[in-house]
Amino acid sequence: MQIKKYEVFEIAEALQAIKKEMGPDAVILSTREIRKGDFGLLGRPVIEVTAAVDPPSPMQQQRDRRQTEERSDPVRGETSRRDVSTGESKAFGDLLEEAGRTGGADPAIGSLLEELRAVKESMEALRKSNLGIREELSAMKSRSRFPIPQSAIRDPQLNDLHPTLASIYRRLVLNGVDQTIASDLLQIMKRKLGPEDLWKEDFVENYLKEMIKGMAQAAVAMERPKQGGKVVALIGPTGVGKTTTVAKLAAHHFRKKGKVTLATLDTYRIGAVEQLKIYAKIIGAPVVVSEDRLKEAVARRQEGELILIDTAGRSHLNASQLESLGVLSRIEAPVETHLVLSSNTRERDLEEIIDRFSAVPINYFLFTKTDETRNYGSLLTAMRRKGKPLSYLTMGQRVPEDIEVATPKRIADLVLN
Repeated sequence: MQIKKYEVFEIAEALQAIKKEMGPDAVILSTREIRKGDFGLLGRPVIEVTAAVDPPSPMQQQRDRRQTEERSDPVRGETSRRDVSTGESKAFGDLLEEAGRTGGADPAIGSLLEELRAVKESMEALRKSNLGIREELSAMKSRSRFPIPQSAIRDPQLNDLHPTLASIYRRLVLNGVDQTIASDLLQIMKRKLGPEDLWKEDFVENYLKEMIKGMAQAAVAMERPKQGGKVVALIGPTGVGKTTTVAKLAAHHFRKKGKVTLATLDTYRIGAVEQLKIYAKIIGAPVVVSEDRLKEAVARRQEGELILIDTAGRSHLNASQLESLGVLSRIEAPVETHLVLSSNTRERDLEEIIDRFSAVPINYFLFTKTDETRNYGSLLTAMRRKGKPLSYLTMGQRVPEDIEVATPKRIADLVLN
């Protein structure tokens, strides 16, 4: 791990230098205020920021070099990819020929060479077979905008469906949509659309998108706080990105000229409070730590103020940890609660997490890490099964850029991928 210290007068200078010198994957380990120079306590304080980043592995460095070479010389890159199997085959053949010249007199070696030649022929036949499969799949894809994947789901009910509807069903299920929900969508389309409409792929695509948009509840979270301000809490499992999401939401509200107060109840994770303080300092927002200070901030909140609460990550399998979220019920004000979930969580785990955290009143689901998966059907499944709308989607570490409102249109686009 590469570690480096920066001494700056403003946090923003350090963040800019860290991003430029160490890259977007760098993380801040610690910050502290120091005084330098000959004036002692009268000297201007300096902020010391310690950052770290993991160096790329040798395999990653080699992959980066190869991609750079291919970008600078596309013909060379394409040739190397095309000839790799042929080159390996030639090298293998040369080896066999050399072994035959040096060990032909030994019957054991001769028998081994025969077996190796048979292996070579099998490998060559397999290579040709794979080429044929690729060409066939490519042709299938070009014939239809609803291609049947290799791992297509075999369901007897698809035998009685129009080919377009059957293909849509496979597409939805493979993208993570619950089979019951996918089947309901198909039955509605089967009743509403005529036989001629089903052959119009553009029409079918738009009709399905409008249906999904209708199923997705419109997001109204984080509207400008009404009289008396608004209190919002983010809860969820460990590692889903609650603290970074709090910072993104705070920055967006601050851009709208709104007053923001950040609060954290996460005093367990090392560096959690410091991380939130750094974000707060950038946007000029106060930070409160502990339940008592939070209650005081809520009691004196101003009109239009947004109080964002970051909570500690909790395991859905640990009942005592979940009970600690009861602190939210002791706040003497309405609390809008967002359950933060990772988009790449398996369906069964996702459902269990939602069920366990539902011991706390939940208003919205907020999905993070949408850039780490290609299957977004779980977003629609979670909404339909649990009856909760989505508020926001996040897709990276950049603050405040990597966040967007979960509009019905955006959800439909992701589900249809």
